[in-house]
This record gives sequence, C-alpha cells and structure tokens, in this order.
Amino acid sequence: MGMPPKPGQHSSILPRRFGGNLDCRELIAGSTLFLPIGVDGGLLSVGGAQGDGEVAGTAIECPMDRVDLTIGLRDDFPIEGPVALTPAGWIALGLGDTLDGAAFAAMAGMIALLGRLRGWDRPTSIALYTRPLTCGSPG
Repeated sequence: MGMPPKPGQHSSILPRRFGGNLDCRELIAGSTLFLPIGVDGGLLSVGGAQGDGEVAGTAIECPMDRVDLTIGLRDDFPIEGPVALTPAGWIALGLGDTLDGAAFAAMAGMIALLGRLRGWDRPTSIALYTRPLTCGSPG
C-alpha cells in the first residue's frame, strides 16, 4: 500500500517513505497506517498479499480473503515516513538501502513520532525512547 514519490508510473516492488511493498505482519485488523503524501491527489495503490519483511528481495506472501479499508486525510499529523498504530502500539517502519539505514530510519521515525505524540523536543524524545510508553491515538 502506498503512493508514488512523484507523478508518473512507478514500480511497487521497492518500499519507499511513501509506502509501497511494506510487508509488515503487524499491520492487522484494527491497524491504522499513516503515509506521507508525495504528489497532489495522493494516488493510493493497494495490493493484495502480505509478507513479513524482505532482506533478500523475496518474501513468502500471504493472500488475504478480504480487506476492508477506510481512507482518510490527516493534514494535522505530519510524518516523514510510514508509521502505524496497531492494537499492540505504535510502529515506525524503517526503510533503507542497507540494514543500518533501515534501522536508523525506524529509530528517527519513532523519535519524531514520540515528539509529535507527547509534545517533547528531540533531546527528550531520544532520552525517553527506550522506555516503554503507552500512546493513544494521534493528536
């Protein structure tokens, strides 16, 4: 599930900060996925199979019998990359060309998310990042 980074046709094979082939098994019923919008109009694309991460570019996809989606626009919740609110809590998805890059992106996304949800500055978010937190809905 994702949107293009710029106008035109794009492959959905690679995940990007605007979504795409995310393959995150934590995105289950009751989850909300937040994606930044890269182009006017959004141009959302949705696929029909879900794996769980791809280090080598291939995953075992899991077909879904039924998917119900509710699409909405949040102009009050700025993000730089995909984040999700799941029944288990918040997730910041890490995407990158290397495992280190993906880990850094996930950490940066979670630090920014903590700042947004709690109203903390960056140093406070970093200092409290490793503590378990319970966060409610965005806003």
